[in-house]
Amino acid sequence: RSDNHMRSIHDLELAGKLVLLRCDLNVPFENGEIQDDFRLEQSVPSIQYVAAQGAKCIIIAHFGRPTLPKIRNSKFEIRNFSLKPITQRLQELMSKEVKFIANPIGEEVRKQIEDMRPGEIAVLENIRFYKGEEENDPVFAKLLASLGDIYINDAFGACHRAHASIVGITQFLPSAAG
Repeated sequence: RSDNHMRSIHDLELAGKLVLLRCDLNVPFENGEIQDDFRLEQSVPSIQYVAAQGAKCIIIAHFGRPTLPKIRNSKFEIRNFSLKPITQRLQELMSKEVKFIANPIGEEVRKQIEDMRPGEIAVLENIRFYKGEEENDPVFAKLLASLGDIYINDAFGACHRAHASIVGITQFLPSAAG
């Protein structure tokens, strides 16, 4: 491999690893319905590959542009920007169980990930619910990185953003493109 070669998902040994896979699950959503699941369909091959390699696949994604001050006080805002319905559709597309982890920060998420078996898949709740995401806060990025062994970016539509789950996390984990 030359120094100019960008590492890809196929360059890494994934078996037995905790893989944080940044996906673009930001789909058009109206009246409780996904309007177009093209981005979900495009994420499926990378998710399937990670799972097939015997890794625990932990998906990090955002959905919409929730306004942080409102989220702290509004169940309506959280419900409208939750990745839970998107996770359900992803599960249908994959014909395989996809777990939903409602709180990606704290000890409970660590327990849920630990309880997963190799080849299982989980989606963390909307990463934009956390202030440190859009600020590319290094403390938040390190906290995210602590959930995995490897980081793979498959969210090519969001790569231009200097956010913690896209840029900051790469400072703490071996990283590759999906």
